[in-house]
Amino acid sequence: MDNFNDNQNQWAENIDAIENTEKSENTDTEIAKPTIPNAPQNIVTQPVDAAERTPVKETTPYREYVMKTQPQPAEYSVNTTTPKAQSNKMSAGLKAFMIITLSFIGALLVAFIAYISVTTPLNNKNISKEYFYSTPDSTVPTEVPTENQSQGSYDPESQTDKDFKGLKLEQKPNKDKDKYGANYTFKALDNAVVGIICYGKDSGYSGDYRVQGTGIILTKDGYIVTNSHIINNSRNSYDIKIVTKDKEEYVAKVVGFDSRTDLAVLKIKADNLPVAAFGDSDQIEITEDVIAIGNPRDMNFQNSVTKGIVSAVDREVSSSNSSKFIQTDAAINPGNSGGPLCNMYGQVIGINTSKISLEDYEGMGFAIPSKTVKRVVDDIIRYSYVQNRVRIGITGTAVYSLEYDIKGIEIGEIDKKGPMANTKAQVGDVIIAVDGTEISSFTEVYNILETHKAGDEIKIKLFRPEDKSKFNVTVTLQADK
Repeated sequence: MDNFNDNQNQWAENIDAIENTEKSENTDTEIAKPTIPNAPQNIVTQPVDAAERTPVKETTPYREYVMKTQPQPAEYSVNTTTPKAQSNKMSAGLKAFMIITLSFIGALLVAFIAYISVTTPLNNKNISKEYFYSTPDSTVPTEVPTENQSQGSYDPESQTDKDFKGLKLEQKPNKDKDKYGANYTFKALDNAVVGIICYGKDSGYSGDYRVQGTGIILTKDGYIVTNSHIINNSRNSYDIKIVTKDKEEYVAKVVGFDSRTDLAVLKIKADNLPVAAFGDSDQIEITEDVIAIGNPRDMNFQNSVTKGIVSAVDREVSSSNSSKFIQTDAAINPGNSGGPLCNMYGQVIGINTSKISLEDYEGMGFAIPSKTVKRVVDDIIRYSYVQNRVRIGITGTAVYSLEYDIKGIEIGEIDKKGPMANTKAQVGDVIIAVDGTEISSFTEVYNILETHKAGDEIKIKLFRPEDKSKFNVTVTLQADK
C-alpha cells in the first residue's frame, strides 16, 4: 500500500514537471495562424427551406462565409471582452427578397401605365371609346352607304315578296309535355340550320373565306335569316354561299339588313326546304332550358349543339344596338352567330348574336328575341328594308370624356347625301344631344328618331374637341331604306 502511494505521488510529480517544461518552452513561441485559401468569387448555397430544391446564388465573400460557419481560434475573435454590436446591414437573403418585391411592384406599375396608355383618349382628345364584345365582330350601326353596299348587278327588291304573310310565332304546347326536350328540339330544327360562308368578291365562291356563320331557313322557297354583321352590314361586300345539313350548296343574295338589330335576310333559289318553327319570346321564363345550334369555328363542326338556361331577359348590353336581348349560359362561339336559340318544344325563341368574350367572364351569351326577329324580318322580306325608320346619315362610336365632361356619339363618317351633309358638322365632332335630349348611345338616338317621320326637322347639338366649342345644327330627317 505504501508502495502504491509512493508510485502515485511520483506520477503526479512527473506530470507537473512535464507541464512546467511545456510552458517554459512555449513562452516566446508564436502559434502558427491558420492559412485561409484565396476566396472564390461566389458561393452557391442551398435554401433553408428543404422543400425548395433550386439553388440560390449568393455573392457572400469567402472569408465572411468561413468566419460565420467555422469555429475560429480565440485570438482571432474580435473584442473578446465586449460583445460586438450586431451589424445593421441586411443579409443577402433579405436583400434578394427586397429586390424581388420591388421588381414585382415595378412590373405592376409598368402594366398599369401600359393599361392607361391603351385606354387613353380617342385621337389624343381624352375621349374613350366604348366597346361591345360580339361574335365574330362588333356590330356597328351603319347609316352611310358605302361602295361595298352598292347593289351590284341585282336589285334587292327583286328578291322581295310583298305578299309574304309574316313569320308565325307559335305558342308553347300545353299537352304531352313529356315528349319534349333537347333531343326532340334538335331533331325538329337540325335540318333548318345552315352554314353561311362569305368569300371575297369575284372569288368564284371558293378558296379562303372571309367570314363564316350560321343561318335559319324561314320559308320553303329559300328565305334565310342571319346576323347583319356576318355580311358586313352591306348588300354587296361578299360572295355568299349557303351550305345545308345534307351538304347541298347554294348561291345567296342579300334581300336586306338592319344593323340596328343585327339582322339580315338572304335568299337562295330552292324549293321544299325544311323550315324552322319560331316560338313567342314573350313566353320565355328565366331558368328554362335552352339549346343553341350552330357552326362554331368552321363547317367541320357543322350543327354543333350546346345546352344551357335562360339567364335573363330584356338585357341592354350594347350602346350600338337598339334591341334588348335574351341572356343565356349556353356556349356561343365564333361561327354560332345567326344560329337559333331554342326552347325544349322545337321552337326558335332567339337568334344568337354575341357574347362577352373577356377572360374573366364565362357563360354570357346573347340572342335577339323572336318578337324582334319577326318585326324586322317581315319588313325586309316585303320591302328589302325596315319601314318607318328615319336616319341622320352618319356612322359613329359611343364615347365619353372625363376631361371634357361630355359623352355622346363621335362622328366617324357623314353621308354626302344625308341629312347632316352641308352643315357645320364634321368628322370627329361628338353628338351630345338630339332633339333637346342628351344622349350617350345609339340606342338613345334611335329611341328619339322613332318618334319622328321622314321630313321632320330636328336640332342636333355637337361638341368639337379641337376648340372645346358646342353648337347646334338643324337637319331634315330622311327615310332609312
